[in-house]
Amino acid sequence: MSIILCYPFAQGKAEEQKRAMTFLDIIEMRSPGSRRNVDISPDGKWFIYTLTVPDWEKNKRFKDIYITPLSGGKTKQMTFTKDKNEDSPKWYKDSSFFAFLSNRSGNKNQIYFMRLEGDEAWQVTDDKFGVSSYEWSRDGKYLAYLGGKPDERQIWIMPGEGGEAEKLTDHKTSISEYLWTPNGKKIYFIASDSVDMLDKERKEKGFDVQIIDQVESPSHLWEIDIETKEEKRLTEGNEYSIWQIVISDDGTKIAFIGKSTKRFAVKYYDTDVYLLDLNTNTISRITNNSVDERPMSFSPDNKWLAFTIPDGEKEFINLRKIYIIPSEGGEVKKLLRHSNKTP
Repeated sequence: MSIILCYPFAQGKAEEQKRAMTFLDIIEMRSPGSRRNVDISPDGKWFIYTLTVPDWEKNKRFKDIYITPLSGGKTKQMTFTKDKNEDSPKWYKDSSFFAFLSNRSGNKNQIYFMRLEGDEAWQVTDDKFGVSSYEWSRDGKYLAYLGGKPDERQIWIMPGEGGEAEKLTDHKTSISEYLWTPNGKKIYFIASDSVDMLDKERKEKGFDVQIIDQVESPSHLWEIDIETKEEKRLTEGNEYSIWQIVISDDGTKIAFIGKSTKRFAVKYYDTDVYLLDLNTNTISRITNNSVDERPMSFSPDNKWLAFTIPDGEKEFINLRKIYIIPSEGGEVKKLLRHSNKTP
């Protein structure tokens, strides 16, 4: 009887506490990481991700790493570094440990390894200017990362399980993006054609005025052989500047985003998808519009390239649709044509 009497009271109290969500509620939410902050272990057992928590007293947000079993079960927090951040977790090929970036040893990101059991993480790089990104070769033999001054980034490699790092590239300009070939013998990278020396001098002297619509040199695609360190240029010209790259699993095709080199072009809209055939060294333009195409992905059988495009003009910029095209060339097809949801 007492339970029956208490229940309406409890229910009424809960209803009184309900209210509309406010902007402050949204700001205070813990937020999961983006695509670069999640990974599934190669053995298919674990999902690793980051959560960012706001700290109002410090006026900052701090990020930690969590793992959860894909079969269901309890989520486990892996890092607890106060006032520091952990970022970009990735699993090693045998799923026994993972790597991540953290500024826990200073104010610059370094690469750390941590075992699945949750033992203390250990630092594997000590770059004076910090590490901006890293990537294992698919066989796990090597770990590559971008290090050096922000405007002079170069690729370094080390053994996949840690060890002494060796500078791989000595390119004349800073490297912005890179990826391994599937066989782990080469690395493709993007670098600017030239350096604005006046702008570089301003930055070195601490001149922090932001220049709007600054003239930029085009960025293009290169490859480097891991053993010989020989570089080879793959694209050139002023038609576009390469922004993002993905490679097919058979290593024969590279898709990239080419953004306009016009000074007053809108960076995220004046872009198109291109396809580079590495066997014939021919480039095909896939799209021709003024919207933002990304992300891109090849199908596991290497037969298709998929990417998303906003549906319509700028008023529908957040409603994206999936498009596919045969990797050998052909008609672009729109999937989920009648859906009003973004995939």
